[in-house]
Amino acid sequence: MLQREFVFQLFKGKPKFTTEDYIKQNENSYQISQFSKNIDFYKNRAGLRKKYPFYDWYNELIMNYATSHNNKCLLLYDLNFLKEAKEECKTAINTVPDFVPAYFNFGSIYLKEKEYEKAIEAYERIIQIEPTNLKAFNHIIVIYTNNLKNEEKASEYLEKYKKNREN
Repeated sequence: MLQREFVFQLFKGKPKFTTEDYIKQNENSYQISQFSKNIDFYKNRAGLRKKYPFYDWYNELIMNYATSHNNKCLLLYDLNFLKEAKEECKTAINTVPDFVPAYFNFGSIYLKEKEYEKAIEAYERIIQIEPTNLKAFNHIIVIYTNNLKNEEKASEYLEKYKKNREN
């Protein structure tokens, strides 16, 4: 879509997009296609488990499959395609339910959409998986402090973090 607009603007004599924008768009398209190829590769290999259930590499394939979706989510997030990024995160989490990086991405997406309660839910899920995850606690505390203006809840989570770290 950007390529067509670029060419159209170029021939009108008023290019809105620079050559760098055009190159960046092609690089992003290339990266998305590479993630899609990786996802297809791991999906096809995961199907081999039915034929060869004794292979040890199945868990590694599943983790790589989830990581590929998560990486694609990051790229889509950077390009501001939040709906598509959520879908990639959901696929990663459906593949590996305790996949912490995907929950972090969900939290970031919800923050960008200003859906603070959903972002907190994503970070709380990380705390369920990893009770001493400082980044998750930090994100929740920042949301309560800066966005929701609730110092009481922020200090509550700070105390929870201290308690979890001691145990």
